Amino acid sequence: MLAPGFALGSREQPQPPLVGTIPEHLLPAADFTLSDQLGEPFHLASCRGRVVVLTFIYTHCEDECPFVTLKLKRARALLGSDAGRAVFVAVTTDPRRDTRGVIERYSREAGMLDGWRFLTGSLDEVKSVWSSYGVGVRIRGEEASEGGKGAQAEGESSAQGLTSADRGMAGKIVREFGGGYDVSHSIPILIIDPSGNVRALLDARSYPKDIAQDVRALVQR
Repeated sequence: MLAPGFALGSREQPQPPLVGTIPEHLLPAADFTLSDQLGEPFHLASCRGRVVVLTFIYTHCEDECPFVTLKLKRARALLGSDAGRAVFVAVTTDPRRDTRGVIERYSREAGMLDGWRFLTGSLDEVKSVWSSYGVGVRIRGEEASEGGKGAQAEGESSAQGLTSADRGMAGKIVREFGGGYDVSHSIPILIIDPSGNVRALLDARSYPKDIAQDVRALVQR
């Protein structure tokens, strides 16, 4: 005898847990508008209904950023058919050098030309986004950082979860784009749910499978 209000097949399946740090309070993701690697405008609010993976990198980086780029690429591949229900977004921390042409070449080299939206804009526009998400950015020789304390994990720890082929690709990206002045910055990987709220926070040391799991968990809710 079934309990009142229940029917065969109505039992809900348990939802996969989130791997990343979960904010104590609901955090609406701040909206912004920048331009992507193809010169198209990108509005975060236009992503409602899909999960957004948002991070912050720059093309001339010689340590963590190439690894984070390839982690997003691998996470997207791990999602399989769910990849179309997610949007991968990277905002530059170096808008002076990361012009549209540069971020297009970088995206193509990384195999992400059609896999993400790599965003740039004027310094003031990008600084506003850093500030909204508490991202610390410091260019060598500047006195102040924007948004918070600039800090990067050690490069080797950021490579965990990647294959030897991925590491080789990261080296190729560094040889192609690396050099010049350094930009020290924090590298959060924020997972934003389809309603536009930040639901989990990962970082450069996270595994691609962790990113994919958090996306899939929110896609299925």
